[in-house]
Amino acid sequence: MLKRLRRLALCLVLLGAVALAYARWIEPRWLQVKEHYLTQSALEQDVTLVCFGDTHVGLDTTAEDLARWVEQINRQQPDVVVFLGDLFDDYSQYQGDPEEVVQALADIRAADKLAVVGNHDVGGGAERVYEGLMERAGFTVLRNESAECQGIRFIGADEMLFYHPDVTGLSGQGICNILLCHEPDFADEAEPFALMLAGHTHGGQVRLPFCPPFVRPPGGEGYTAGFYQTAKGTLYVNRGLGMTSLPLRFGARPELTVFHLQAGQGAE
Repeated sequence: MLKRLRRLALCLVLLGAVALAYARWIEPRWLQVKEHYLTQSALEQDVTLVCFGDTHVGLDTTAEDLARWVEQINRQQPDVVVFLGDLFDDYSQYQGDPEEVVQALADIRAADKLAVVGNHDVGGGAERVYEGLMERAGFTVLRNESAECQGIRFIGADEMLFYHPDVTGLSGQGICNILLCHEPDFADEAEPFALMLAGHTHGGQVRLPFCPPFVRPPGGEGYTAGFYQTAKGTLYVNRGLGMTSLPLRFGARPELTVFHLQAGQGAE
């Protein structure tokens, strides 16, 4: 009996070690490209939209990692690329060259590149540099502003934890409107929308069976990953690419989301 207990304990220890190694070294590099086809009646032409975010450069993520993700983005041949915030994990502690990050983002090939501000783009001294870095990389940063690209009006809400996002009156009539905000819980406060894209949660980052998500930050407590039909409209939460707090991912692979927005009536 004692031998069986020892064997069981050893098996559990080995299983835990394998799971930890997987969460530390394998899943964080196992990128998933998720494709969704959505018909938008207000569109006059098909548009390929790629969204990504939560790169958290500096916490086990380098400019070289970002460059590899950019290669994957370019393979999708996007018309529009949207960054959902949290470029650096803690800019005040970053030891690399920020210009290498700018260059990686500048290599994204798309007619239009847009970004919103995440909470890590405000804290850690990042606010004084974030918008400038993104603009040098060819991105337009939207803070309670809108921009029309490829026949779509993109409405970018400001960061929710430090500021007050207010996009009142920015939606247009007779045009495809897409709301962008780093924190998905803004979906409960916003005016009605057709589609909202958010990040912030990392998909929970560590998702153990029968357990709540490891990452449930303020502003991301109600929605974790994927599609939600909220009272205000359809929300999609991207799982992000990097990590925060601990350099681990388990059950929440890093994600690039590709939306094939199709012109015409109906829904697919």
